[in-house]
Amino acid sequence: MGTRITDERHLNRLVTCHHEAGHAVIHRATGGRVAHVKILSDMEGVMRPADEFDPDKALGWLTMILAGGEAAARYIATQGYSLGQGRRLARHGCRDDLALFRRYAQHTGISEGRARREADTLVRRHWGRIHRVAHKLDQRGRLSHSL
Repeated sequence: MGTRITDERHLNRLVTCHHEAGHAVIHRATGGRVAHVKILSDMEGVMRPADEFDPDKALGWLTMILAGGEAAARYIATQGYSLGQGRRLARHGCRDDLALFRRYAQHTGISEGRARREADTLVRRHWGRIHRVAHKLDQRGRLSHSL
């Protein structure tokens, strides 16, 4: 368990930073390129890929979309919650991601369950890097492709 954050506003920002860092780090880990990651507010951020969806690499793309929520949930779990509670709490910030996932997943044959399992595995494997990138995002507000 990490340092417990008691300032709710900063906690929200760190959850957002971990969410966006999760997208970015897992996109890189699955062979993608990141244009930039930006924190727009305590509750909103954006990760822009530098590449386009490639049907031949659909699992990596779909995993990247779901990895943001998984990373946010794992960060919430460091604050005294179970991972299941973290996933439920993070779900609110993932509605746009889920809609995007469903759009890209059509006709790929890749289920949400499969992509979630892959996101869980990769976020666990790359957690140290996600956590470091999230803290850089918290400090700087924006990172470019040189994560």
